[in-house]
Amino acid sequence: MRVGESMRELKWKGLLALFGFLAAAFVFKQFQGGFVSGFLFYFLLGFTLLEIALLVSLLSSVKVHRHIGQQQLTAGQNLQVEIEVEFNRPLFLLWVSIEDVVPQRVEPQTSGNRLWQIVGAKKHFYFEYEIAKIPRGEHHFNEVVIHVGDLFGFFQKTYKEQIPSSVLVYPSYQELRSFRSINEKNTGITYSLNRTAEDVTSVMGIRNYVNGDRLSRIHWKATARTGQLKTKEFEYHVTNDFMFFIDCERRSYHARPHLFERSVSLAATLIRYALQNRFTAGLALFQEDELLLPLSRSPEQLVRLFTQLARIEANSLFPFAKFLMKQLAYIPFGTTAMVLTTRVDKELVKALTMMRMKKISVELFWMLDRLSNSDKEILRELTREGVSIHLIDSDDLLDSLKGVSSSGQVS
Repeated sequence: MRVGESMRELKWKGLLALFGFLAAAFVFKQFQGGFVSGFLFYFLLGFTLLEIALLVSLLSSVKVHRHIGQQQLTAGQNLQVEIEVEFNRPLFLLWVSIEDVVPQRVEPQTSGNRLWQIVGAKKHFYFEYEIAKIPRGEHHFNEVVIHVGDLFGFFQKTYKEQIPSSVLVYPSYQELRSFRSINEKNTGITYSLNRTAEDVTSVMGIRNYVNGDRLSRIHWKATARTGQLKTKEFEYHVTNDFMFFIDCERRSYHARPHLFERSVSLAATLIRYALQNRFTAGLALFQEDELLLPLSRSPEQLVRLFTQLARIEANSLFPFAKFLMKQLAYIPFGTTAMVLTTRVDKELVKALTMMRMKKISVELFWMLDRLSNSDKEILRELTREGVSIHLIDSDDLLDSLKGVSSSGQVS
């Protein structure tokens, strides 16, 4: 059944048994005679006609509407859903069951998405339900299933209405006040006095010439006016470029899906911090194919990045370390590689070491529950290579980010 189509299914074979009882009562009346047999026959006849009338009342169309409170939410919020069903004629002496089939991922958080009523005379039905603490992702609602039948179970009609709706749930994030990136190639806050960061279109002022100033910086008009060499002072860019690499490899999160959610939440926290501070941010990952959102600081970049973070899943079969090696040639000069993973093996250590050999600054965010002895050896090896390491061992991301010093030494 395609999206937007409806399905009707009528089960009426139970009426055959009723017709059989009626036939048996008729034969009993003809041969036995008397009040009892006549009463039994006419009672079954009236009951059969009532059941047929109730069955005919179901030969009606139905309109179903689903109203979702918000199309976009943040993970952990509650979602309100309203269901409205209207038949074109009243239903009499029947039971009605209405169920909004929710996506499998939100079933544990859902309550009240089914209505069951015995109807005296009614054609309009309405109920609402809530999905508590909805998880991150793109959730698709589609089918509403309606069952209507008589109280004795002789017949039942099923309506299946396809009503496509979707909800995009962004990852949760925490408010990060400060984060110091260790990048000797950036032109950001720490190294804003680097001359390569000068904005030659913005002159802040004029000062006396000193030995070592370039000729291109001399202000010739001021020099001619004063008779002394004058040098132009320029504004400096304050920026950082963060490219986020998120490990989506399936084996990295085997039996530990909470670590992937922690990784996505951390990426959302850092991306939001970067863009709020007018830094640039981009995203690179591999699922069924490569996904690359280039560096940008535009107002739309936050929505683009958060939309992808809402949709990604840890289902890739492509090795994360191999993906990083492929991206080496495409990382712009001065960019900080923000690597988020839960599994650091020899292949990943090799990829990160290659990044450092290419003079790429690397910030490794290692999601884990506890640190083993072999992990500590890997930490020491990566620290020697100049990789800045953050151990993210709890969902309190702000506290976990304090676990690295400015020199890259794990504290």
